[in-house]
Amino acid sequence: MVLSMLGAAVGTAAVYLPRYAKEILQNRKSVVIHIDSDDLHIPEPPEPPEPPEPPEPPELPDLPGLPKLARGASGKVEMVEFISDASPTGAVRLEMWTGKVRVVGTDKAEVRVTGKLKRGAHFEGKTSGDTTRLEVSSETPMAAGGELDMVVPAGSRVELKGLSLDMDVEGVGGLETEGVSGDISSRAVRGRQEIRAVSGRVEVVATTDLDLELDSVSGKVTVTAESGRVKLNTVSGSAEVDVGTLNALEVGTVSGQVKVTGAIADSASCQLNGYSGQIVLTVPPGSPGHFELQSATGSLQSDLPEIQRSSKAMEKRAVFARGEGGPRCRMENFSGKLAVRDGH
Repeated sequence: MVLSMLGAAVGTAAVYLPRYAKEILQNRKSVVIHIDSDDLHIPEPPEPPEPPEPPEPPELPDLPGLPKLARGASGKVEMVEFISDASPTGAVRLEMWTGKVRVVGTDKAEVRVTGKLKRGAHFEGKTSGDTTRLEVSSETPMAAGGELDMVVPAGSRVELKGLSLDMDVEGVGGLETEGVSGDISSRAVRGRQEIRAVSGRVEVVATTDLDLELDSVSGKVTVTAESGRVKLNTVSGSAEVDVGTLNALEVGTVSGQVKVTGAIADSASCQLNGYSGQIVLTVPPGSPGHFELQSATGSLQSDLPEIQRSSKAMEKRAVFARGEGGPRCRMENFSGKLAVRDGH
């Protein structure tokens, strides 16, 4: 070990080796030497320099007319607060890909948004005329999200658009939504509602006259109201509609299960269509009405008196009726189940 160290140190022997070791190297004789480790001096390597401290991120000013943005130490948006005067009957539009948003209507003529955003997300808000536009964006769509609470004028029409966005709306003047996998909840919304969803759960509760158009693919739908008009389309999802008085009813499904309960107004349009799904209409006990059911190979059932039935290749038809007057409803499918039930 000592000899190998000497060989590596030939170039600097004059500095680091004692006098007798120098003579041996100069005479180039093959000798066996013994050197005490105390005679061999090898300097310690220098300490590496300390890395410089990273510079502090610059402060970003709040600009007039834009939302106030609170940024963390990384410089990325984390929290948002936005306040703007708004029309009592204007429109409020939000686009956010993921997360949760809760919207509540109040008697104040302003839009207030607070909440927390995902890392890398950015919030922008602006009011122009009768419309307030809000957007959460990011370089990657799935990062364009967060959790927001919105307070808007009670007469506002709220428009929400998202991908995997949970929406909770209460006490506003109208609602329009577009979602994919997020859940949608609507309560005490006055005015027209247009709700479009793919696989998320949808719940609509109305205390006043309901005006609803709802499209869902595979999610679960629940609608409850005292009275109103309902237009419902599903593909494979399930739906339950319970409305005290239906002033108009239109249902379409492919392979889903749809249950409708309520009194149908005498002058109401009433059409329920399916393909291979199941549609069950339940009316108040003893109420009058005329119900015509038709299917290619499906099942036609009713608790009401049957007044006519016919069957031939790929066409089955049955008519059920009770009392004088009442609504006239038509139900059709290809291979599923159609039924009219007497409520209890």
